Order: sequence, then structure tokens, then C-alpha cells
Amino acid sequence: MPESPPTTDDNRNAGSAIRRLLRSARDAVLGLKQRAPDHAAADHQAIARTRRYWDDSTALTLANLVRQSETKASGRVQLISLADFRASIGELWAQFEDRILLIVETTIARMIGKGHTFIPVRNAEGMSSGVDSWLLLFPDLDEDDAVAHAEKIAERIGDKLLGARFSLHDPQLPRAATLDLTGVLNDDGTVNVEVMKSAVARARQAESITAAGVREIATVPRDRPRIHARAVLRPAWCVDTETEDAFFLRAISGTGQDLIVDPDLTCPETIAINLCATAGRMIEDIGKRGLRAKLGLPIPYPLLYTPAAASLREAILAIPKQLRLLHLRLEIVRTPPSVPAEQLAILRELFRPVVREVAFLIDVFAAPSDVFALDHIAIGADLSVARGWDEADLRNALTRMCEKAGGRYTYVLGLRSQAHTRIAFSAGIDEIGGQSLSGDLEALPDRLRIVPRAAIIAP
Repeated sequence: MPESPPTTDDNRNAGSAIRRLLRSARDAVLGLKQRAPDHAAADHQAIARTRRYWDDSTALTLANLVRQSETKASGRVQLISLADFRASIGELWAQFEDRILLIVETTIARMIGKGHTFIPVRNAEGMSSGVDSWLLLFPDLDEDDAVAHAEKIAERIGDKLLGARFSLHDPQLPRAATLDLTGVLNDDGTVNVEVMKSAVARARQAESITAAGVREIATVPRDRPRIHARAVLRPAWCVDTETEDAFFLRAISGTGQDLIVDPDLTCPETIAINLCATAGRMIEDIGKRGLRAKLGLPIPYPLLYTPAAASLREAILAIPKQLRLLHLRLEIVRTPPSVPAEQLAILRELFRPVVREVAFLIDVFAAPSDVFALDHIAIGADLSVARGWDEADLRNALTRMCEKAGGRYTYVLGLRSQAHTRIAFSAGIDEIGGQSLSGDLEALPDRLRIVPRAAIIAP
């Protein structure tokens, strides 16, 4: 049923509330100019340029986005918060507040783009006074693009602040967060601080690293020879379609080692990033050829807590949205078994909106993982990097895996014989791959191979 158009009274009431908010916000911005008479003329001009972002159309923009909060406006209002930065530098905030706000607001004004606007608001952490957070409105962007744009702005602000004079104080960097539009406005038109605090808390939680959950990544010395790898595809046969329609990207070294998945090897971040770019090209090829196939892209868990995470996410978002939602399965690999379910859920929610499916690769022979506490995921195992197991171990491990997975989708790669394939099929695995079915491929096949179920279970 189509949405009812907003009435004139609706627009008038919402617009009036937002205009009151914008007037106070505009006064705060323009007040910076009066409080900072010693700043350079160029800075005065930059602040003056932000004035063009304040007009009555901004009120209706935010009002309309709030009205659409249950539908298509999700993600279009982003929050940049300096609350943690403010707390981490202590008394320096009061000393340099004018300069900090000048840096932040001129950076936002220069980067936010035509047709977008921002609103400075009182702090989200309950401090006594002052602006330390900004709402960014992107009425013409989808959620992925709005998030990426806000993150770039926050990153640039962080670079400028660290370059100013605060780097020795180990400050918390600015955070970008998606604002829940439900209840974002109070009745008097002011922004609901509790909604802002919740958004900041979610962003803070997503960035937190539990000591037990992150494996240290060794730094490769500069004089070490560059590691070369080739991308290969590992096909998997699907029980439902009786077709090899799933392909898993792997980065294989010259000695045949899996540099991305094998937990005993150092994973160079450049190889992981390059593999994302390779996945993008392959998915575009899948789309052009009309293949009904899935492509698995492995992302090492430890790299998601390093500066490389931004490049990995950017490479994934560079893949055309429609194609990645249809074809891309993101595999989070090398996840330590001690990582709690809450931390795993954060990663699931980070990627779930932007790909077809999020999967977690587990060590099927190890103790049960908290991965099994999550829903809306696939659970996989790659036995090509497992060592020292026999058929009895395999049967017990896969049976236990399927029992704990319940209705979650499962897959197993690296099966080495027809007997292993039958064990996986009997255990209830949904996708099966290994040398007994197909070897590694250098490129996508011209067409998908159909393998009747009888051929899989035949002795």
C-alpha cells in the first residue's frame, strides 16, 4: 500500500520544530566567529562559507527524513561525535575549543557535498556545555554511501586534529555513527541526546577490541622479500541445486599455502585488499554472464581491527551494490574461538546489509565456537588447512557441526576423497567442495556444472 503523503499541518509542525533547532545551531556556528577574533582571515572565510548550508530547506529535509524513518531514509542521517576525543584530551578541550570547532566545521563544510547539510548539536555525553557532535544529512544517498561519506569526513577530521597539537595525548579519534531516526527529535524540536548517546555507544562497541579476541599480527620487516600469491577459486557443490554454483576465493603462495585462511601464517594486508579487488572483477563477470553463482570472499578477523579495515570495507563497497547483494558471500576467517558472540554479532551487522550473506569459517575439530549462537549467518569449514584428521574424526566433527548449526547454512571445503564427500553429505552439509569433486580453478567456468546427487553418494 503506498505511503500517505504528508499533510500541510504535518509539514508545518515538523518544519517549525526543525527551524527552531536550526536557528539555535546556526547561532552556535556563527558564534564561533565572534569568539575567535585572533584566527586567520582564511579561517573566518571558511566559517562564513558554512552559512550557505543553513536555510529553511534544511528544516524540511530533516523533517522529511524523520518522517521516512521506517522506510527509505534509514542511514541518511549520520552523526559525527567528538565526545570521546573531548574526554580524552581533558582540560585541553576548554583551552582549544574554538580552534577544534573551527577545524571540524570547516572540514565538514568542504567535504559534505552539494545538496547535503550538517547541524551542530550539544554534546551527546551529558557534559555541561558546548558543541561536540554534528548531524550530517544526506537526503539523496543510500545508507552505504552515506556511511562511507561520513566515515571519510570523520577520518579527515581526525587527521587534522592529530596534526594540530593533540597527538601526544593519545586521543580518541572522531567517530561516525548511523543515527536511529526513531525518536531523534524532542517535542520542542531539539535533538534527543539519548538517541545520540546510543549511536555513539554502538559505534564505540563496534570499534572495541577484546584482548582475548584478537590475534596479534606479526609485522613483516621491510627487508623481507615481497610475498607473491595467486588467486584461485575453490568450487563447491550445492545439495539443493545439485550444481557447483559456489566458488570460494583463496590466495595461494608459491609453495601452495593459503595465505588468507591458514591461521599459522602471517596474512599480508595488501594481499587481503587485492583479493577484494579481484572479487569485484569476478562478480562483475558473473553479472555480465548471467551466472547464478555465489562468490566467497575471505576476510581475516584480525585485519578488521587494524587500519587496513577501512581499505577492506572500501574495496567491498566499490563492488556494484546489486551484484554484491546477489552474489557476494563474505567469509570472516581466522576468528579465535574465544571471541564472544556479542563481538561476532557486531561484525555480522557491519557487513550483513552490504553483501548477500555473512559466513564465519570455524575450526571444525576444535571446541565449539560462539559462532553457533548467532543467527542470519552461514557456517563453514576449510579442511585444506586442517591437519592430522581421519575419517572417524571427520564424521564426528561434521555431525556435531550440523547439529549445533540447526537451520543455519553450512559448507565444507577441502574434502580429499569420495568417502569424505559421502560423510559430509550424510552429516547434512549444504555445500561440499574438495579434490574429490573439483580441483582449484584459475577462472570462473563458462557454465555451471550439474552433478546429480546419485553421483555424489555413489560408492
